[in-house]
Amino acid sequence: MDYTIFTPDQTARESGESEQAHMARVLRDACGQSLHEKLSEPGICDLLAPEFVSCDAENQSVTLAVTVRPWMLNPKATLHGGMMAAMLDTTMGLLVRYYGQTLEVSTISLSVNYLRPAHNGDLLRVTARIDKRGRRVIFTGGEIALPDGKKIATATASFMI
Repeated sequence: MDYTIFTPDQTARESGESEQAHMARVLRDACGQSLHEKLSEPGICDLLAPEFVSCDAENQSVTLAVTVRPWMLNPKATLHGGMMAAMLDTTMGLLVRYYGQTLEVSTISLSVNYLRPAHNGDLLRVTARIDKRGRRVIFTGGEIALPDGKKIATATASFMI
């Protein structure tokens, strides 16, 4: 995932482009590019390899897909809680970068509720939404769900912009 896409010249709206189309284009571009070639080693976002699924400009939300891989598992062979937190923080942070129109985003707080396990090979849907936007802080909510729609985790987070 390449967050440098959130520079003003790269996120400018094209002539006649709707908010929904603009949001989808920018978020798809961010997910479709890797920083791996620019860095000596892949970062966590490259390792998670999230894929853009959808976004909703009206509801200020985005959904990414992440496949659970063996390196993400804990000793019980279920998805490690830290990986769930990273997926949620990444997805919520991506949305905040879009709405904050900045690269300068810092997670202030992140609270995760773990509801059920996920296993190797599961395709997870990670959804984030903006709950409230202030001048310097954006409050978000998110969830991770299995393909059948069952939630495995929920979260709230606040980000400084």
